[in-house]
Amino acid sequence: MKKLLITVLCVCALMAALVPPVSADGPTTVSGSFVDSGWIDPPQPTPSGNTCVLTGSGWHEWDGSFRGKEVFDVRIVVYGPCEEEEPNKFREELSWEGTFTGKLCLGGAWDGETCAGGQLREGSFDFAGAWEVTPAPSPQQTFSGSYVIGQGYDGLAGLGGEIDCRGRVGMADGWVEYVGQLSDAGHFQGIETTPYGTYGGVDYVRHVGTFAGTAAGGPYSAPFELIVPADPSQGNRRVLLEPLNQVEGSAVGSRLTPELLFGGGFSYAGICFTPPWPGAFPGHLCTDFQGRGGFTREGIWIEGKGDAAEIVAAFARALRDDPVAHGLIGIPLKLYSSGASAPAMILEDILHSPSGANLFDMSLLEGVFWPGGIHTLPEPDAGLVMMLASEAEVIAVNASALRGTAATYRSYEVAGAPHAAGVPDFPALDWAPVLRALFVAGDRWATGVADPPPSAVLANDANATDGIARDENGNALGGIRLPDLEVGRRRYIALAVSAPPASAGLSEDSYPLGLPMFGGLEDLACTPKADSSARFPDHETYVRRFSEAAQQLVADGYLLQEDADRMIVEAQASNVGTPEECLAPTVAEVLPETGQSAHATSHAEMAILAGLTLLAMGTALHRRIKKPRA
Repeated sequence: MKKLLITVLCVCALMAALVPPVSADGPTTVSGSFVDSGWIDPPQPTPSGNTCVLTGSGWHEWDGSFRGKEVFDVRIVVYGPCEEEEPNKFREELSWEGTFTGKLCLGGAWDGETCAGGQLREGSFDFAGAWEVTPAPSPQQTFSGSYVIGQGYDGLAGLGGEIDCRGRVGMADGWVEYVGQLSDAGHFQGIETTPYGTYGGVDYVRHVGTFAGTAAGGPYSAPFELIVPADPSQGNRRVLLEPLNQVEGSAVGSRLTPELLFGGGFSYAGICFTPPWPGAFPGHLCTDFQGRGGFTREGIWIEGKGDAAEIVAAFARALRDDPVAHGLIGIPLKLYSSGASAPAMILEDILHSPSGANLFDMSLLEGVFWPGGIHTLPEPDAGLVMMLASEAEVIAVNASALRGTAATYRSYEVAGAPHAAGVPDFPALDWAPVLRALFVAGDRWATGVADPPPSAVLANDANATDGIARDENGNALGGIRLPDLEVGRRRYIALAVSAPPASAGLSEDSYPLGLPMFGGLEDLACTPKADSSARFPDHETYVRRFSEAAQQLVADGYLLQEDADRMIVEAQASNVGTPEECLAPTVAEVLPETGQSAHATSHAEMAILAGLTLLAMGTALHRRIKKPRA
């Protein structure tokens, strides 16, 4: 058996981080070397098909800016037999992880045991690495790879970054040279863990802490939560990242249920990008957010997006690369993103920026509502993208600009849907089931199981005030039509209040909160059809039509069977089509219908509406029943 991992010579670029900043004047240069000092447990070979897998542990001694000892575990895959006749003949892949413990001299030079002219810090940091060794004539092989440095402790608290290496592997004792800079970057702090529940026989836990670092606008400290299997190996190693909505918080327990996510083996990561807004759900995780967050606000007016995209992208990269995150969630096989409303716009920013290239495997954006969004299709290197819009967004903010179909892109629009999905106590269309179905479809797409359902968008009518074609009940045609809309039981109104007209003199960036948020509906069950015949001659007819519409959505991929079954049970339990249903006078469950035709609204009226809407949202969210977290 050949002696592996012995001579290593490389020049490395070290990009790391310390919080507080390592230098007020900018990045600090570090340099030095570490030597291959020996094995603790020499690698033991195990044949595996046409490869040889070796696992062991060892240690390296560091010198230079860092002085101390690195202890590591290594897994080596040799693409050849375990007993080689010729050394260095086969390609090798090496995976490392471990801990460095020692001292770091910042901005100075070692003088014996002192850091002359600089700061001396002492502690440890975790790391992980991946190197690839290519075959070459004996005694040298070339390799490339990187060390990812994760959480630092004690005097090295906050250390993070990456070492990119190129060099040679030979047959004599070797060493690694490194040179680079330390600068600020995000890292994990103050992690607390509690039980969350058991799903599919797997125990889940909730990790809560802060993700801290420095963005363009200055330092930030962003609360986060991770809901993951207590033993990460028991999950499917697919992680859903969500920028937390500034009113509702997490989608877990509302639009995306714990049973769907955790019963399916997924892990969840939520990150704050701004403090919560007035009317937010009690105990909102983002209360302690610090920094130039997602939005700076004056009253109820949105002024700018701050550092939100930079914070969320840094968190996503940490989930992929940081050894601390790997210790909590495992190494992700797939990283997905999803967000509703303003968080969707933050993700849209990322997907259109260089930082979003190859960051997410699949993204599902719901209700990119805010005016001022990019509203163009992302590049192919943004990963698979599914854009889900309500009818409200199509009318109010030109979400139709996001329509399209490509190898990596689908777009969907829900007829009758308001901006907010599934808000309790508001009589409007709950379109959260569509989101759940598309999440499952997106996962199957990203894992190569099946393509997602085809794009589905609302039908156009150039003569209509809002540009949307409608049926005899006033419901939008085309797109995804949920059962009660499809069978004509209700007329769904996407906009309960109109968007401000140009005459109001408001820019997109000062668009008031709460205008076309919740929608409304009108119950048509007892309203005769145009020919004066009964809309539903009996209850069985209503249930049959409803069930057919629900099952067609399941067949088309826009509804999960479990949601269809629940809806059908609710239809069966209703009185629609019975004589008793229409004995009492019909009451329209509808907010004022001004969304179908714009009307002039004063600046003061819009401000009052915005405040009332936020108050109503807060009251509704107080009553929302969420799964308790242990």
